[in-house]
Amino acid sequence: FADNYNVTIVTGHPPVFRWVKMYPEAFIPTATEKLEALGHSVTFSEQYGGAIAGVGEELETVEAGLAEIGGCSSLFDPGKMAAQNVTYYTPFASDDVRLVSETMGDLHRTDPRMQQAYADNGVVYIGGPTAIDDYVLMTNFPVNSLADLQGRKIAAPGASINWLAGTGAVGVQGNLTTYYNELQTGVYDGVLVFASAAFPGKLFEVAPNITKAGLGAQFAGSICANKDWWDGLPEDVQEAFRAAADAAASWYIEDLENFVTIAYKGMEA
Repeated sequence: FADNYNVTIVTGHPPVFRWVKMYPEAFIPTATEKLEALGHSVTFSEQYGGAIAGVGEELETVEAGLAEIGGCSSLFDPGKMAAQNVTYYTPFASDDVRLVSETMGDLHRTDPRMQQAYADNGVVYIGGPTAIDDYVLMTNFPVNSLADLQGRKIAAPGASINWLAGTGAVGVQGNLTTYYNELQTGVYDGVLVFASAAFPGKLFEVAPNITKAGLGAQFAGSICANKDWWDGLPEDVQEAFRAAADAAASWYIEDLENFVTIAYKGMEA
């Protein structure tokens, strides 16, 4: 028999960012198509940009059942998702976004500790491992040596704030939604960020100096679902949502790889 599924999707970031854009671009169309092929219909309520959950609140929002599906930003939940933050605790590994994404995807499938972190928080990992390109330091002052960082306030997200230990810089917790305004108003002098977000966020206007240190590509989150809701779905419906998560991951990584070069050229110009 046919069912109509009502699904709320939640993210803290707005859809200007690729890891949000992948929902309307790939996840939703694929899920709709797969479910219709099974004879079902689906209605999505897209709650992006802090409409229900702010950045870093997505995991708890999905756990509470306020949304069925969300972008679980493990980067902003290092306490609850320690295993997912492994790349942030091991920087300088690789700037190959696809490699990092696929490696983390494999670990999610094969390492019980990865699954456990979701189960402990009442959610289920359904796919879409989201890696982000090589982190760089963007500042409103030139950096020629570590000495230039002495006493400077640098914003960084989640666990990446640890990278500033021993540099003389003062780490400040921050995220992309506030970087521009806080750089502009002098709350801090620089940010740890990646080119694919820095360019559309116009951070080069307020922090025109870019320092590349090989910090590497990082795993920042995935697509997760409320466990109670998910457990109540028939297996073929679960498969449809998993296929949608795979489609989102493919769309995301391809779009990102094409964009990184454009971002650097754009910022340089």
